[in-house]
Amino acid sequence: LSPGGSITTEGFVEPDAPEPEFRETFQSIDKMMRRMSAIRKEDILVKRLLNVPFVLVHRNKQAIFWNSALSILGRVRALEEMGPIGYTNLLRFTSIQGKAVDPIEKAFTENKEISQLALMRVGDDGLAVHAICTPVLGADHQSEYVMVHIRDLREENRRAESELDRQLECVRTAI
Repeated sequence: LSPGGSITTEGFVEPDAPEPEFRETFQSIDKMMRRMSAIRKEDILVKRLLNVPFVLVHRNKQAIFWNSALSILGRVRALEEMGPIGYTNLLRFTSIQGKAVDPIEKAFTENKEISQLALMRVGDDGLAVHAICTPVLGADHQSEYVMVHIRDLREENRRAESELDRQLECVRTAI
């Protein structure tokens, strides 16, 4: 392990002609290091998903899972209260012009990841979001599920506006 906690093979080199019993040891160590690396990546992904609004949509167009971050952002009841529902009852996206857009359906149709900036409709309000819709292929090589990650852009917009205001103040002071 590195000082940062990452698995590393630095300083670990298998000899050119190891003894047979050591060969098994080296192979076991290598296999264990790959497993640990995969577990660490999965752990990071799970931790990120806890705070990122996330929905899992089945090909029958039912939202079968969503996390509390989505419930908070979209002001919807928890999965445990509602049960699986049609995803259009949970998520509605529009363009800036107000035209309905559906990146989830597009991900199912095109069988590829779709990334779209849109307004997520929450009541009468539209929240600026970045929706990333990633298909999960089934045994028939068609999209069985689409994982939807939603990034709320309000905080990024606030930071950009704050930085713009700061720079404008610098220009005003210089003039």
